[in-house]
Amino acid sequence: MSENAVTPVKSRKPRVKILFAALAALLLLLAYGAGIIVLPFSVLLSFQNRNCDAALTLHRLYAGLYPEFLEDKTLSGPVRECEAYALAVRNEENALWRDAYDAYQVYLTTYSSGLYVPEAQEHSGIALMNIVKDQVEQKQYDEAVTNLNLIISGYPDTSMSEEAWTRLPAVYTSWGTDLRESGDFAGSEQVLDEFKTWSLTYQRNEAVIEAQRELARTYLDWGLELQSQKKFEDALAKFDLGAAADPQSQFDSAAQVKSGQSKVYVEWGNELLEQDQFPAAIEKFQLAVAKSEGTDDDSAGDAFANGLMRWADRLRADEDFVAALEHLGAAQEAAASDTMQQTVDTALQDTYLAFSRSSGPQARRAMKEALQAVCKEREAPDLPIFGLNKDAIRFGIHGIEDPLPENLAARTPGEMHYVACITADNRTIQSREQKVIVLKVARGYFYTVVEQFRVQVVWNVRLLEVDTIENAAEQTFTGAPPPPFSDSGGNYFFGPTPMEEFTSWLESVIP
Repeated sequence: MSENAVTPVKSRKPRVKILFAALAALLLLLAYGAGIIVLPFSVLLSFQNRNCDAALTLHRLYAGLYPEFLEDKTLSGPVRECEAYALAVRNEENALWRDAYDAYQVYLTTYSSGLYVPEAQEHSGIALMNIVKDQVEQKQYDEAVTNLNLIISGYPDTSMSEEAWTRLPAVYTSWGTDLRESGDFAGSEQVLDEFKTWSLTYQRNEAVIEAQRELARTYLDWGLELQSQKKFEDALAKFDLGAAADPQSQFDSAAQVKSGQSKVYVEWGNELLEQDQFPAAIEKFQLAVAKSEGTDDDSAGDAFANGLMRWADRLRADEDFVAALEHLGAAQEAAASDTMQQTVDTALQDTYLAFSRSSGPQARRAMKEALQAVCKEREAPDLPIFGLNKDAIRFGIHGIEDPLPENLAARTPGEMHYVACITADNRTIQSREQKVIVLKVARGYFYTVVEQFRVQVVWNVRLLEVDTIENAAEQTFTGAPPPPFSDSGGNYFFGPTPMEEFTSWLESVIP
C-alpha cells in the first residue's frame, strides 16, 4: 500500500492574514490619499451650500488628519468667514446680545460681500433690538433711543425696522414719564420736546399726539409742584405751557390744567389776603373764577366770596358800611356753595346790625336820606338798618329845624323806629304897613314902607313807622300867639313853636 504526501492547512493562514492586512493598509492609504482631495472639496461644497456647521466640522477633521504643510490654503477664507458668522450665531442663541451684535458687526465689516451678509444684517438688527429691550428694562433710555434710531436708519430692510418705529414712541414716553415722576420736570420737558420734534420730523401723527399729551401732563405736574412751593407766577407759567401743549383741550389733563390755574389764583389770593392786600387778592380770585368756568369746582367762587367778606369786615371795622355792603352784595353773587351763601348772609346781617348801631358820618347820612324817603317819597328806606334796637325806641323828624330832646331823638339808625313828618301851616293873624327909617341925613330921614305880619306857628304832624311806612298817629299842634309888631322894622313876627306840646305827644305815643 503506497503512502501519499499531505500539505498542512495551517501553513496557509498566516499568508491570508498578511494579505488582508496589506489590503487594509492599501485601502487606508488610498482613503487617506483621497481625503486630502475629497475633504477640501466637501468643505468648500458645504460652505457654498451655506452649511457652515458641516463646513467647520469637515475642516476640523481635515486639519486633524493632515499636517499643516499639506493643508489646502484655499480653505482659509471660507473657514474664517464661517467661524466669524458661527460665533455670532452662537452668541445670539445664548442670548448674549451685545456679544452677538458685536460679532455680527465684525462679520459685516470684514466680509462686506460675504455669503451670509443678508442673514448677518437681519440678525444684527434682532440682537440690537434685544439690547434695546434690556436697556429699557434697566431704564437706560438714552442708549435705547440711540439704538432704536440706529435700527431705523441702519437696518431699514430688516424685520426690526418697523418694530423700532413702533417701539421708539413708547420708549420716549417711558423716559419722559420716569423723569416726571422723579421730579425732574426740566429733564422730562427736554425728552418730550425731543420726542415731539422726532414725531413731527418723521410725520408720525399718533406719536405727535402722544408727545403733546405727555408734555401737557409734565407741565401740569410741574405747575402743581411750584404751586406747593408758593411760586405762583412760575406755576402759572407752567400751566400756560400745559394749555399750549393741548390747544384743542383733547387730553384728560386739560381740565386739570384749568383747575390748577384756578387753584393757583385762589392760593395766591389767600396769600394776599393775609397781607391785607385786598384789591390785589380780589383780582386773583376773579381770575380763579374765570379759569374755573365750565368745571364743577366751586372753590374759586367760594374763595372769591370769602375774599370779599374779609375786605368787607375790614371796611366795617373802619365804619365804611356802604363799601362793606357793596362787597357783601358781590359776595352773595360769587358764593357757589350753600355753606358759603349762608356765611355771606350771616356777614351781611352782622354788617347791617353794626351799621344800625353806628353814629358816624355814614349812619347820619343814612338817617337823613331815610327821613327824605319816608316823608317826601313815602318809601321805606333801602337799608334794613332802622328800628333794630328794641331797647331804644326813638324818633327822627323832618320838616323843621328844631332838634328833638336827647331822650327822644334817635342817635343811630337802629334807634329810629318812627319818623315825624312835619308840615308847617303857619297862620297870619295880623298884618300892617309900617314906615321904617332906612337912612338919616342932615336934612332929615329917608323912609320906606314895609309890610309886617304876625304869624302863629302850626305843625301838622304825621308819625310813620320807618320800616313799614304805616301811619302810627297824626296830630296838629298850634303854637302860642306871636309877639306884637315892632316899630324898628322887620317883616315877620313868629310866635313860639309848639315843641313842648309836640314832644309830650311823642312821649305818649311810644309803645
